[in-house]
Amino acid sequence: MKKIFLLIPLAAIIASCGKESTEKAAPKKREYALFKHGSRPVQPKPVVKKVKEEVIEKVGEERVVPELDFEVENATGKTIYIACFSYIQKEPLVRWRWDKSSIQKLEDGQRTFVNIDTIPDHSNREEIFGYLAVFEDESKAHNSIYELLDDRQKIDLDLLHRLKGKKVVVGVEKYGFKKAKLDFAIVEKLKKKRPAPELDFIVENGTGRTIFLTAFIYQVKDNSRMVWHYDKTPVQKLEQGQMSVVNVDTVEDDRDRTYMRGYLSVFEEHEEDKAHDATYELLDSKNKMSLDRLSRLKNQKVVIGIEQYGAIGEVAEFDIKPTRSPLYKLRHKENEDRSGYCNTCVKIEDSNTKINKKTKTLPKKNKGTYQLFS
Repeated sequence: MKKIFLLIPLAAIIASCGKESTEKAAPKKREYALFKHGSRPVQPKPVVKKVKEEVIEKVGEERVVPELDFEVENATGKTIYIACFSYIQKEPLVRWRWDKSSIQKLEDGQRTFVNIDTIPDHSNREEIFGYLAVFEDESKAHNSIYELLDDRQKIDLDLLHRLKGKKVVVGVEKYGFKKAKLDFAIVEKLKKKRPAPELDFIVENGTGRTIFLTAFIYQVKDNSRMVWHYDKTPVQKLEQGQMSVVNVDTVEDDRDRTYMRGYLSVFEEHEEDKAHDATYELLDSKNKMSLDRLSRLKNQKVVIGIEQYGAIGEVAEFDIKPTRSPLYKLRHKENEDRSGYCNTCVKIEDSNTKINKKTKTLPKKNKGTYQLFS
């Protein structure tokens, strides 16, 4: 009997100790409630991560992956053969490699679409870049590979998905004594309602002799590449007192157009060949005049003169003056009649003003700014 009496309290003590240990191991969870203006508790909203959805066109029940095809136009003046070398990864676990599109023949002024392989993965598709290869010989085009491609025959297109809604215009540019090289421009297919302002300016010869002039424009044609370079305008011959318009390439981007600068280069009558072969990098300091930003030449003209400077002798100089001669009179001389007004121009300041059908002239009090229909 004594043994049983001792065992019962011992078992009770062990059971109570185990219960206390379990209660200490698992503490009670504290619950907090959020209250808004003393109203009922408001549960916090779960955080949902936004996943970038892939843009996919739906045709019926099928899902069509966007393509990387782009349009090319031939403006070289001769027949060419083109192909695109794109660096692609078709599937996520497949290695990246160079892929060559089919060879296409383009006559002058003809347009076509370059077919790029379909890439299902969205992230890979946006990382694909390519080079457009241009050839004059068909056999060389078929045998070409990217690793042995001449730099003079390829055009850097950068990321291909940025060409959506645009076309690549391939041309040829002659820069001084250097051989003609490939040039291109990426143009929006949809024309803007308001055309970009032009930076063309007027030059007048006040030297008292015949001169040849050209301009070197520091510009960027395509802001997606951000490659600034010097572009040379066509060489022009100016007699004494003659005026002409220096035609500057149209740049769509407002910021790039603001920072465009120019240098005017003047040569004597016997230096015509030197004017055609000149490049900005090898231009003599006596032959170039800094015009600074071209935007400040709006409604101004550059008058070129000659000044005697000590032992150096004659030095070309220029002066910027306001002009009263509209640009259209210099650009469209072939359309002007004896009265001096262009038949294809109309006055835009006063829409009620009418041109005299007989004399093709405007009332003196209404003379102002003119603009072409087209």
